Amino acid sequence: MRKITKYTRKYILDVVKNGFWEKRFGIWKFYRYSYNGKLDYKDFLYRIYNFDTINNKTGKILVTKKINWSRLTKNCIFNDSNFKLIEFSPIYNKFDGNKNKGNEVDPLLIFLCEIFHPEVRREEVDWSRLFKKINSILSIEGITLRLTDEGNCIWEESKKGFFSPVV
Repeated sequence: MRKITKYTRKYILDVVKNGFWEKRFGIWKFYRYSYNGKLDYKDFLYRIYNFDTINNKTGKILVTKKINWSRLTKNCIFNDSNFKLIEFSPIYNKFDGNKNKGNEVDPLLIFLCEIFHPEVRREEVDWSRLFKKINSILSIEGITLRLTDEGNCIWEESKKGFFSPVV
């Protein structure tokens, strides 16, 4: 799997955290989508991260330091290196092996796919704008997010280049 550069990673995390402006039909519009969708942010994080350092047979990303669950804030994941979104480090692949040779999965890709999971995303909100924006950023690195027929999000390598979504 191609490595996501720190600049692309920072840009994606900024878009997820703060939202983005997009020009449509000559008018600028601001889009923001809550990463945790219809779940409480702690429930969302628990879907991805293992906060129990004793037993890590769940396939979730192990959080190295003990996190004070009561002090966990919604945006702390964007700055805390324990959540491994800031920089890449090898982890156990909770997805099947054909998506990634070597079982090294970037936690950012798992995080992004979880945002667009059918059990998480809010259908009444236009989440597809964020999906297209993230894909346009990831295309520079040669990675594409894609929705399966079941609605799940997966990633795959693609040709490097600039993605221009059809609107």
